Amino acid sequence: MRERVLCFLLACLLVLLSLPAGMASESGASDTAAKVKAEVMRLGPHAPVRVRLLDGTEIRGRIGEIGAQSFVVQDEKRGDKQTVSYSEVKQVKKSGLSTGAKIAIGIGIAAAVAIAGVVLADGDDQRPESPCRAVVGQPCPPGCICKAQ
Repeated sequence: MRERVLCFLLACLLVLLSLPAGMASESGASDTAAKVKAEVMRLGPHAPVRVRLLDGTEIRGRIGEIGAQSFVVQDEKRGDKQTVSYSEVKQVKKSGLSTGAKIAIGIGIAAAVAIAGVVLADGDDQRPESPCRAVVGQPCPPGCICKAQ
């Protein structure tokens, strides 16, 4: 009985592993295209982006027109416009620093200012020793004003 159950489970596992491999090109591509379209719509026109295509090339620029099947990326430096189909895109990212990177830079600057303030404030306390030191039971040194206690 165990052998039949194991054979059945093994057969089911093989069927499940073979199905997604055949379907990945159809449903996976449409899923990716839908995600890319949603991301482009979320970013909106004039947003700076880096677009990575399925063939490995990367396009940098700003989003221009957004259509149903494609969108336009305009190169800021050269002014070139390139129409990109959603199905050709592997990944779309907003270019520039992320929010986490901006926060880390701000914390680093604040820490540097705090450390500099501590170092500069600590340096002011190092004054040369005064020759006027009153010693109990001895007269006040010449040129000094000693207070009686």
